[in-house]
Amino acid sequence: MADLLVMSLGGVRFTWGSANLHDASDTRRQYISALRAVDQREIQPLLRFARS
Repeated sequence: MADLLVMSLGGVRFTWGSANLHDASDTRRQYISALRAVDQREIQPLLRFARS
């Protein structure tokens, strides 16, 4: 949904870690960690991951 929203506003699609989350265990761990940070109301780690 984030990609669709950004693109509909004329932005560039997020790269989401630049890897397949199923094959890259370190990338997957970073993603999960960023999601857990959002649960604590901290959005910056997820934004950094989405743009990495």
